[in-house]
Amino acid sequence: MTLGSSAGILVRLSKSLIRSAGVKAFATALVLSPIPLIAMTSEAPSQVGFSVSFGGFYDELAPYGTWHHHARWGDVWRPRRIEADFRPYYRGHWEYTGQYGWLWVSDHIWGDIPFHYGRWVYDPFDGWLWIPGYVWSPAWVVWRSGGGYTGWFPLPPDAGRLSGGRDSY
Repeated sequence: MTLGSSAGILVRLSKSLIRSAGVKAFATALVLSPIPLIAMTSEAPSQVGFSVSFGGFYDELAPYGTWHHHARWGDVWRPRRIEADFRPYYRGHWEYTGQYGWLWVSDHIWGDIPFHYGRWVYDPFDGWLWIPGYVWSPAWVVWRSGGGYTGWFPLPPDAGRLSGGRDSY
């Protein structure tokens, strides 16, 4: 692979995948660098041993919302500085991946954690709350379709809600 083709790959990646201005600046500096780029392809290592923790979630999300203890759900997080009509899985888009199927890509800066770990629940007093979970998913939603339309809604924290349990939102 030549320096020119390596640079072309970096430019295409920066346009299609990278949102952060800082990362774009770094990618541009790499492209313009006089140091030759050596392109090597290899399979990405699996995330064996990768773990998530409440402390990690707490630290990452604290700047963007508030944590408190809910009587029913335990420790929950509520985003702040959100639009009045906030609801989970609304601001962003779906991206199809060969490995995972439909993946939710959030427009919220904090969206990587609460839309891929844990569940959302609506509380009439507190609004939408995120309940931490420790298993990754492309999106914790239930899909429904009919009449030519397809829709989704956040998967509730307990299966009883889906099977007609007495609690309701």
